[in-house]
Amino acid sequence: MLSADVWLGFSNIFEQDSANTYELFLDMERLLSTTTLRYGLIEGLEVGGRLTFETNGGGVLDDVRLFAKWEALTSADHASPMSLRIVTRIPTQQDVTGRAHADFALQALGQISFETWYLHGMLGASVCGSARRW
Repeated sequence: MLSADVWLGFSNIFEQDSANTYELFLDMERLLSTTTLRYGLIEGLEVGGRLTFETNGGGVLDDVRLFAKWEALTSADHASPMSLRIVTRIPTQQDVTGRAHADFALQALGQISFETWYLHGMLGASVCGSARRW
């Protein structure tokens, strides 16, 4: 089954800071939107990708994410599943601190149901690639 979703977020950022040697004023708007596609290959296994667009006064394509998620454990009533997810981020631009680099992450996602309440949890590890030219 193929599914797609679009998310849009807007924030107004105002920061002020000062010290003996400087004064800093930030006043900006940030618009972030993502488009995600997911496809269920077989029962319990999905793959997909996400494009992230960020605007801070000018529009850019921030990064591309590819992922695969596998439902590793499930309860008989499907109320308490546990999934493993692999994610890689491929940068498409240079960030303000220098050349961006790819990231890789492995995550364990879980949910436990208590009748009408749900407890969600995530545990993961990330590996950042070396800064290099793409």
